[in-house]
Amino acid sequence: MDSILQVHNQVMEELSAYVVFLQENLLSKIKSPNTIESKIRVIYKSIVYKKLDSTLNGVEKYHSNCDFKEKTGKEIEVLQEEKVQRLKDLKIEAKKVGEFLIRLGINHFTIDLNEKSEEDNILVKYKSQSQIKSRLNTFRSD
Repeated sequence: MDSILQVHNQVMEELSAYVVFLQENLLSKIKSPNTIESKIRVIYKSIVYKKLDSTLNGVEKYHSNCDFKEKTGKEIEVLQEEKVQRLKDLKIEAKKVGEFLIRLGINHFTIDLNEKSEEDNILVKYKSQSQIKSRLNTFRSD
């Protein structure tokens, strides 16, 4: 009977040790409410973003806008280069017109271009005045 009691005590100790091990294991796996809540928020946010993206095509619109911006930037560079070349050509033409007017005896003014202005870019400078006129309608009658 003594041996049965010893076996029983040994089994109970092993069982008790196993229960303690299981308790420690379960307690280590329990997460804090803050951790659980933050994971829920992350998952919820990703679901909401995916739903919004599927209805609004946000990601696709973002990428298409980025492509459009890049394409537009390149087109602007090309147009700026064309503008510079046209201004150079106009400047040469204005110089030739000035030379032609001098041959005709019209030499009381010079014609030049203002490269900084988009609209009133033709400059007329009168030799008798220090004033420079930049609007066509102000010097057509002259």
